[in-house]
Amino acid sequence: MVYLFLTGYLIGNIPPVFDVTENTLRSILKGVLLQFQKFKDFVALPADYVPEAIEMIDEIYIKMQGKKKFYGWLTYDPKNKYVIDFIVGKHDDGTLEKLFKNLKRFREKIKLVLIDGYQGYEKFIRKYLGIKAKSLLQE
Repeated sequence: MVYLFLTGYLIGNIPPVFDVTENTLRSILKGVLLQFQKFKDFVALPADYVPEAIEMIDEIYIKMQGKKKFYGWLTYDPKNKYVIDFIVGKHDDGTLEKLFKNLKRFREKIKLVLIDGYQGYEKFIRKYLGIKAKSLLQE
């Protein structure tokens, strides 16, 4: 399930493949994000690593017991299968900008940034990566 999600498979199409509900899938993805967050300081990409492309994985909505809600945002290298970075926070441009600040080390080195239709991506791609985004809209 996680692999399909990280490779861009539409989240709404995954539950029938594994005969689970969307709530179950989101629970699993929430667990994965929390594990990423827990071990973030221990994961290191090679010092000379520069991805050819970055895929902005759709934010994952996570609802904890009660009313606490947050989102996980992932950046992924589809060629080398690396999770480049991730951040957990609100579904707003402030949280997204924090993620892009972490990516500015790749400024003008990335050939392609794959995004969906969320308009917030484009301004941060220009600001922090210095390139124009290629939008691949999924329907």
